[in-house]
Amino acid sequence: MFNRKFLIFLILILNSCSKIIPAKFWTEFDKDKIKYNFSDHGPFGGTTIINWESENYKLDKNSIISFAEKNGWKLADSMNVKNGELNTSKRNYSVELIGKNNKFETDFKNSTVYLFETGMIAVKPGNSTETQINGFLILNNRKTKMKLFHKWGE
Repeated sequence: MFNRKFLIFLILILNSCSKIIPAKFWTEFDKDKIKYNFSDHGPFGGTTIINWESENYKLDKNSIISFAEKNGWKLADSMNVKNGELNTSKRNYSVELIGKNNKFETDFKNSTVYLFETGMIAVKPGNSTETQINGFLILNNRKTKMKLFHKWGE
């Protein structure tokens, strides 16, 4: 009886560990091109930021989206950044998340932002506003640099 309970407990723990850092799978995408990897997660939310860079290699939009979808992220939308400004008339919490938490300067002054539903939600602090679109990939126009930003919880 003890061994059965222990086995069930172990399976539950191991299964839940994959969601402790929900965007961790991105560390396997072109891992030799990763220049920065930040992850801060707790019981009520978290943030992951990963930057890729390569002057000799072009990041491929189709392989990026395919990798995301294989790992449960669903492409919801895309937006352009021109001269450091996010070009959109949309005003929702997803757009607020990406705009507030990312500065579109220097390397990403002209880029494309891909917005993903991640299977997690982001909740505006002190508010009931929430979104399932909380994973963002920013690809510069030269396709030599990419930034992942994922925010979940409150």
